[in-house]
Amino acid sequence: MESQGNCVVHGVDHEHLDVALEVVDHLRLGASRNLDILCFYTVFPVVMPHRPPLTAERLSQIWDEHPGPVVLELLWEIHRLRATISRADQVRRFMGPAGNYSVPGPVWECFNRELDAEPCLTDRPTPRQQAVIDRLGGSK
Repeated sequence: MESQGNCVVHGVDHEHLDVALEVVDHLRLGASRNLDILCFYTVFPVVMPHRPPLTAERLSQIWDEHPGPVVLELLWEIHRLRATISRADQVRRFMGPAGNYSVPGPVWECFNRELDAEPCLTDRPTPRQQAVIDRLGGSK
């Protein structure tokens, strides 16, 4: 485990540590860069803690402070993702604590349709992500 400021990087062998720390630095450069790299560390062994989830109140405050088309687009995406999380919670509640109950067909079908439509499950890496992936592959 290595520490980079207040971020801990673990699950990374020493061969890939420089790239992992570069990713950590890259994430700190600003929100515009965060969006391109978020999927990267879910696929590769660079594990970093997530920021705390934003409450509906905080999202409303962000809109009040920065109204505009880009923030509105991001808030609609957050709304869509929150709806998917609500559906996942509904499925979990149907399954019960031991996971041995059944989920009604229509709920399961809706959940599967929502997951099948998720771009993060099928998106190709952005050029920025691909550059980091290429560096990781080339450092072996």
